[in-house]
Amino acid sequence: MSNNLTTLECRILTLAGSGHANKQIAFRLGIAEKTVKNHLTIIFDKLHAQNRTDAVSRALRMGYVRLEEIV
Repeated sequence: MSNNLTTLECRILTLAGSGHANKQIAFRLGIAEKTVKNHLTIIFDKLHAQNRTDAVSRALRMGYVRLEEIV
C-alpha cells in the first residue's frame, strides 16, 4: 500500500485535527460516517499511526496537513 494520502484523506485528517467527530466530518464532506471510519483506518495504516492524534501529528510532520488549516 502506498504511503501517499489522497486529497480526501488529507481533508479528513484536517477536520479530525480540528476536533470534529466522525459524524461531523461525514456531514461536512457529504459522505457516510462509516466511510469516514474506513478512511481513518486506511490513514492509520498508511502513516503507521496508533490513533487520530498520532495520525494528525504524523501528517503535519510529513506535510500532508498544514497547521494553518487546523482551526
